[in-house]
Amino acid sequence: MKWTVLVDGSAASGRAFDAVVSFLCAQNGRGGNKDELSVLHAFDPKEDAKKPYYLQGQRILNAYNTSSIRARRQYDGAGPQKLKVTCLHKTFSSTDEPVQVARLEYFDSGHSTESAPPIVACLLNALHHELHPDFLFVGSHGSGGEKVGAMGTVSEYLIRLCNATVFILKHWRR
Repeated sequence: MKWTVLVDGSAASGRAFDAVVSFLCAQNGRGGNKDELSVLHAFDPKEDAKKPYYLQGQRILNAYNTSSIRARRQYDGAGPQKLKVTCLHKTFSSTDEPVQVARLEYFDSGHSTESAPPIVACLLNALHHELHPDFLFVGSHGSGGEKVGAMGTVSEYLIRLCNATVFILKHWRR
């Protein structure tokens, strides 16, 4: 099975990463499938340069690279199979025009006139062309989040447009 988690440096995406690792360790050795974990981070380099160091794209990816090594060790110790881990980053420009979803070659319905913002188009392209996940884990604060386009947040777009099973994990609030 192919498992993918989208990360952005928030506590909610950290929770999504922890959840996918828990699922993976529980499934180790079941069904004879070889498990693959992919960590995907997309960012706009111009906007990224304005952020504090700890929220910049390469720093986030390095942190999840380290976490992936720990996850692989935990998985390999829990059962008979070995875990393959990939960490990817994709760049996009937030000043680009929205992409017409119906024009994407892998979108099933030609009836949609929906436009996807550049970050969503970037993620969808990476998911379709490179990763081919069976399961997608995304963190969410559960409060409606920051709208990236007319149709909502990144999580809302992915629920509608992604061909994989999407898990939205809400961050705990106290």
